[in-house]
Amino acid sequence: MFITGLPFVTKYVEVPREKRFERLYSYGLIKIDLLNAIKYLEISLQTDDMTVKEGMFRIALILYIKCFNNSGGGRSQLSLNKVYKDLPGEPIECYNKLKRIRDKCIAHDEHDFLNAKLGMVLNENEECIAGIAYPEMQGKFDYDETLKILQSLCKIALVKTDKYIDDEIHNVEKYLKQRDYKNVSKYPEMTIDVNEI
Repeated sequence: MFITGLPFVTKYVEVPREKRFERLYSYGLIKIDLLNAIKYLEISLQTDDMTVKEGMFRIALILYIKCFNNSGGGRSQLSLNKVYKDLPGEPIECYNKLKRIRDKCIAHDEHDFLNAKLGMVLNENEECIAGIAYPEMQGKFDYDETLKILQSLCKIALVKTDKYIDDEIHNVEKYLKQRDYKNVSKYPEMTIDVNEI
């Protein structure tokens, strides 16, 4: 892989992984998640197809929540209090409501399970049970309003994430520029592998 357009000959090398770079890796992944969430929300807001609207909302919500919610994995998360500090309205309460939707209605169906019903059809003429009826129900949202709130929260988080990335890049660059050129020139050339799952 090469970088072009610079007034000097370049070599693009891969820096060996170090723990001190994990926040930069994390913020980069968070930025990708937020950009995708915003893109999915835009699609959802522009369609009348409820299947597409609901699907895009679900994906966007999962991507957004994972930027803040520590699942015990390797990457760092955004701090809810730092991202939404000193903002008007109730962004933290909105986040908490969206997280409850994600936890109880999307990732798990606890809300729908608790609201599931079973009916019985009675024959009043013969005073007997004629059968049972199971109404198929699932929770619904006011999608457009919820989508707009989620989109707004994503955009605020993206601005903060960009600032965090800039700060981390500055710190990492300052740290790496202390290294000896002869040593770093021996690093392997940068390659980009698409992770297939």
